[in-house]
Amino acid sequence: MTKIMKILMVSYSHTGNNRLLADHLGRKLNADRETITASGRLTGLTIALDMLFNRKPGIAPAQHDPADYDTVVLAAPIWMGKIASPLRSYLQQHRSEIKRFAFITISGGALGPNNKVPDELHELAGTAPVEARQLYINDLLAESEKGERGKTSSYRLNQEDLDTPFAEQIDDFIGALTRASQTTM
Repeated sequence: MTKIMKILMVSYSHTGNNRLLADHLGRKLNADRETITASGRLTGLTIALDMLFNRKPGIAPAQHDPADYDTVVLAAPIWMGKIASPLRSYLQQHRSEIKRFAFITISGGALGPNNKVPDELHELAGTAPVEARQLYINDLLAESEKGERGKTSSYRLNQEDLDTPFAEQIDDFIGALTRASQTTM
């Protein structure tokens, strides 16, 4: 008999791109949803300072206990090569409650893959993610716009992006979660 995996989809999104990705994944995974909300207003300056000095901003209390879930799926942007500071705050607060987790992001990607993300997640959570996937806005842009930070940072993801260009990568991510759950449940 196959056990149904209980999943919590946790996301932080500054622009709405990772929220749309998390909502899409949450529906596909039949997951409960948790949205991380920063206690204060995050501006370009506060974000840069958070990233430079590894600050972790205050966040609103979680509505779901991650300990009640088999897997926590995290979605958040990458800022200046690091996991967004509100997600770092969440991981700091819930590190001991998360049994298993995966990470996915939609980020600019103008510079290509960030190979440090899985290591940073491991350090923050105390365990390695079962899957870490990076989707890139840069892949959605016209050839003449690729690599332009202004274009990647101003792009707003839409459902069609998730249903078409990213569908295969999202399905691969879900497949990796399923395989991981079969080996540990």
